[in-house]
Amino acid sequence: MLAAVLVVLAVSGAYAAVHVTAGQPASAPRSPSATVGPASARSGDGANPSTAAVLPTAGPTAFPAPVGSGLSPGSSLMPSPVPTLAPLVPIGFTLRVPILMYHLIATPAESVGALPGLVVSPALFDAQLARLEAAGWHTITLRALAADLGTHRRPAPRSFVITIDDGHVDGYTEAFPILRRHAMVATYFVIAGRIGHPGDLDADQLRALAAAGMEIGDHSMDHVDLTAVAPAELAIEVGGAAAVIGSVVGTAPVSFAYPFGEFDAAVMRGVARAGLLLAVTERFGAVEAANLRYEIPRVRVGPGTTPAVLLATLSQWSGR
Repeated sequence: MLAAVLVVLAVSGAYAAVHVTAGQPASAPRSPSATVGPASARSGDGANPSTAAVLPTAGPTAFPAPVGSGLSPGSSLMPSPVPTLAPLVPIGFTLRVPILMYHLIATPAESVGALPGLVVSPALFDAQLARLEAAGWHTITLRALAADLGTHRRPAPRSFVITIDDGHVDGYTEAFPILRRHAMVATYFVIAGRIGHPGDLDADQLRALAAAGMEIGDHSMDHVDLTAVAPAELAIEVGGAAAVIGSVVGTAPVSFAYPFGEFDAAVMRGVARAGLLLAVTERFGAVEAANLRYEIPRVRVGPGTTPAVLLATLSQWSGR
């Protein structure tokens, strides 16, 4: 179980304290709709494409790797022209590594109350990975992708990333054995305030996943729409969650997934301030560049995604 953790964050010159205890009720109750957001997130837009807000540049030096991230200073992301919310136009060194987005790898009994479109059966997940493996595809984590992007190094051809959002326990009981069988890794996006809650991953499971080469990423403290919170709360939801996750697994997270796929320029600034190197959205596509590092698209995988369809989707980027 997750021990009590006190996280102290500097927020606009003041300090905000966050006390997270295993078994303590989350600030927002879990519900069947907890993993899906407003129409813009469900459609895969991730943000209002008409918004043209920008982020400040990081300055002349490299974007620093978080303390304890496992990345050397040379692996940090270099500053680039400021990113915008739309369109996704990469500038400079660019990768085309597809990032798959899963939520639940679960049996019907394990997914009672979940939205059907978010549930992929263990059998289908196994078949999808087997098909990709047979075609020569192999996995890397988002941490590795961040290092590749920061050092302008291209991963091996047919590399892809598996992400599993929300930190449900089936990520350990169902997905983990299948990943190991295919010698693949995944990035697990964990809601820090729910670690150890019924139905969610606990501290021991997270440490076991990390020890096996899985990446544990940041999916906020309470899974709320970050575009609707005050700056102090945003710092807790992003940076506070990262500190909690780092205290559990012993390595600071470098990647972030926006709850409900909702983000704007202020949220991206908050993710950057927390020292996270990449953030993924629910937009469709496969493109990574330094100026897009906080609005990286993914490929949603659902119960109707057959192994053949998934292979055909990824194959369009195999020649990157």
